[in-house]
Amino acid sequence: MRGVEIISSKRTAKRSVLELALLPSQLSEAAESLLGCIGQGCILTLGDNRDSREGAAIVKCADGRLLKREGGHGFELDWKEIDESHFHWLLKVLAPFNIGGPKSGTATLEEERANKGIERKKRPE
Repeated sequence: MRGVEIISSKRTAKRSVLELALLPSQLSEAAESLLGCIGQGCILTLGDNRDSREGAAIVKCADGRLLKREGGHGFELDWKEIDESHFHWLLKVLAPFNIGGPKSGTATLEEERANKGIERKKRPE
């Protein structure tokens, strides 16, 4: 995956979770890589510590639409449709909080394997 460093990987029977550090010099590449993963059903969580609110922005794809939800201590906003340019902006703004290291957190990319695969219809008999 371009534009990110994989810090750790966890797998269970139902999901895989990657802990990621964004590479500030490669945010465009990171955005394209992450959009590809989100389009395939992964959920991205970005730390958001603007104004010391210790929040997060969650991005997913549903019904072909890119959706974002933000929250923090004591609040959670509704899902809002965003476009790719907003996603690029979001990565740029939140990158300082998702680069790893002692003064920054990391992002997570989660895949629920139980929801993967092609739904097949039964053939008429």
